[in-house]
Order: sequence, then C-alpha cells, then structure tokens
Amino acid sequence: MLTGVVAVAAAAAVVVVVAGAAVAVVLVSPGGVSSPPPPAPTPPATSQTPSPPPSSSPSAEALAVSNLLMSGANSSVALTNAADNVAACTDLPHSVQQIQQVRDQRQAEYDQAQKLSTGALRGGAEVKADLVQALQDSLNADDDYLSWARQQAANCQPGSQSSAALAADRQAVADKTKFVQLWNPIAAQYGLPSISVSSI
Repeated sequence: MLTGVVAVAAAAAVVVVVAGAAVAVVLVSPGGVSSPPPPAPTPPATSQTPSPPPSSSPSAEALAVSNLLMSGANSSVALTNAADNVAACTDLPHSVQQIQQVRDQRQAEYDQAQKLSTGALRGGAEVKADLVQALQDSLNADDDYLSWARQQAANCQPGSQSSAALAADRQAVADKTKFVQLWNPIAAQYGLPSISVSSI
C-alpha cells in the first residue's frame, strides 16, 4: 500500500516538473510576451565645420565707401567757417571747439577708411589707398588749424594765417581731387551720389 502511495506521489511530481517546464517554454517562446526592444544606437558625434562668410559684393563695398564719404560731407565747410572766424578774431571759443570737432570727425573717418574692404571693386585697392591718403592729409591740416586757432584764442592777431595749415590744405586738395576723379565714375556705376573735393 505504501509503495502505491510513493508511486502516485512520484508521478505527480513529474507532472508538476513537466508543467513548469511548459510554462517556462511559453514565457520565452517568440509567441509569448515580448521584451522591450533594445535602444537604438546613438550616432557618433560629428564636428560641425563653420561655413566661410560670404565674400563682399562690389555693390556692398561701393555703398560702404559712399556712406563713409557722406558722413563727413560737411566737415570742410565747417572748418572753413571756423577758420574765417579765427582769422577775424570772432567767436574764438566756439570756433576752436568747432575745429576740434572737425578734427575728431576726420580722425574717425580716417580710422574707418583703413578698415574698408574694397577687394571686390574694380580698382578697389587704389580707391582705398587714395581715400586714406586724402583723409590723412586733411587730418594733418586739421591739426595745424587747431594749433593755430588755440594760439589765436590766447592772443588773437586779426588777419593771421597758419602757413603750415595752408600748405597741408593744398596737399589735401590735390589728393582729394585725385580720389574724386577715381571715385565718381564708380559711384555712377552703382547708382551712388557723386562727390566734390569740398565735400570730403
């Protein structure tokens, strides 16, 4: 009788083991519960090479030159008026201040002219060189006029003139004339206003 019980128990154990194996097979079989897909691989980081800036166009460079010229269009007139007042010993403090303002404006124009890009313009190198030279000569004349005006303000001599300023001014006029002759045809080509020697 005991032997029969043992045999039944053993058979039950086999059934349990087989059933467990079947459950395990079901859990891992392709038709069972699917596990989450593995994450997609991360693409390797690539360094971004910045694209070079676009080169300047001739029209853009011509416009930059024209804008610079327009910014100082009234400098020569203001300088002439102030110098006339100084020579006449009239309104000296204001005239000295006006010459100083013209000189500072011209310095800003000169600094800006040196930074101009003119490589795309036909004859651009000559345009830039002539403009820088004309502004340098004008700046030299401004400095001489300012020194003379300060001397006049301290001890005014009616009818006095500065020989150094006049010589520098003559050189400036010569270089301005050369630049104007070169620039005005270029300005016309791009629909920009022409200039005169007195407007630089």
